[in-house]
Amino acid sequence: MNLKQWTVGAAAACVWAGTVGAQDLQALQKAVTDMQKQAAAGAAPVVDFRQMKALLPEKIGDLKRESAKGEKNSAMGFTVSEAEGKYRGEGDRSIEVKLADTAGMGGLAGFAQMGFAMEIDNESDTGYEKTYAYKGHRVLEKYDTESKSGEISALIANRFTVTINVQDGPPELLKAALDAIDLKKLAELKPAPKAE
Repeated sequence: MNLKQWTVGAAAACVWAGTVGAQDLQALQKAVTDMQKQAAAGAAPVVDFRQMKALLPEKIGDLKRESAKGEKNSAMGFTVSEAEGKYRGEGDRSIEVKLADTAGMGGLAGFAQMGFAMEIDNESDTGYEKTYAYKGHRVLEKYDTESKSGEISALIANRFTVTINVQDGPPELLKAALDAIDLKKLAELKPAPKAE
């Protein structure tokens, strides 16, 4: 769950709250406020998105980067810093890479990272989904053979997430894209010290 998803979820809860009684509404408001306080308690400064943007490779295999952007979002006491690169190859083949520092989400980051802690291993006639350790990092990978699309996500240094989406490409392209990013440098990034 990223910051935008959390904000949308909170807004949806408020809309839903309009359909319940006053007593239920007060209970819901208190629950949301308590959860927000607990989650924000562990929030930490995030790295400058420009540092992550600089780690986006120029090429992934024969796919060239066609755009790169970054941003920092803050809402309801949470902050997320993100960088995104889009890559295109022949035909409809494309890759989207997202790097995010979730340290500013405090305890809420734990919800976003729950998938990495789970043991998942399933396979069907049309694809698979699995979690595993890859080069010292927890990874969640899924691929659909019919659409030739997939996603690989990695948790780096318990604060950064790398999410890679591949369209119209083989499953091997997922790890190739992950290998194209300097994960060691990503893990070593630090927020700028506060000015005194």
